[in-house]
Amino acid sequence: MVISALGAQPARGFSHLQGVNTPPVDDDKPQPITYTAAAARLDRSPSTLRDWVTRYAARRIGTVGRKTYLDYRDLAFIDGCMHRGEPVPPTPEERDQLRAARRTTALAA
Repeated sequence: MVISALGAQPARGFSHLQGVNTPPVDDDKPQPITYTAAAARLDRSPSTLRDWVTRYAARRIGTVGRKTYLDYRDLAFIDGCMHRGEPVPPTPEERDQLRAARRTTALAA
């Protein structure tokens, strides 16, 4: 509880999720997403994502009709590298290895 001028208020944060069983995140599976949906989630333009597919070999999952699906995890990792000012690993496999290494480091801490 947080005491404020309005009286006792429930604490903010993730306390509302205590006791909720959430399924584990399976980070090894691709998360298919279209260019338009990925652009909206990453706050980028779809043409920027098309550039990433050619420049950084972003993982393409497949095409259904006229829609092309990409791996959102790969796009988010590229976006994170660019945001942090780090070089983007040239292949999806190298990005997977780096993501796995970071995950084990974070879990060990």
